[in-house]
Amino acid sequence: MRVRAIDIAPFLHGMEEACRRMSDLDVVMREAARQGYKVHPNEYYVQLWLSKPLGDPLGHVGEIDERALGDCIKHFTNSYNIWRMTTPPWCAVC
Repeated sequence: MRVRAIDIAPFLHGMEEACRRMSDLDVVMREAARQGYKVHPNEYYVQLWLSKPLGDPLGHVGEIDERALGDCIKHFTNSYNIWRMTTPPWCAVC
């Protein structure tokens, strides 16, 4: 049996157990987002998430629009002036 990512995404979205396994389930949520599932209201956050794998460098300070992230900036880390995402938007509370 085949199940589309967009059909199971609502069951995983924000679920504590799923967020503990975010690296395993992130691929499912990315596919659901590509199929039209709305994972988060902050579109810029979602755009950054879809642009690179979790934990990969997103850019140096000043290269991403920190203001557009608003309160969601708390789900990013800045080490050596390089931004990385620590929490995907489907697990984020912001």
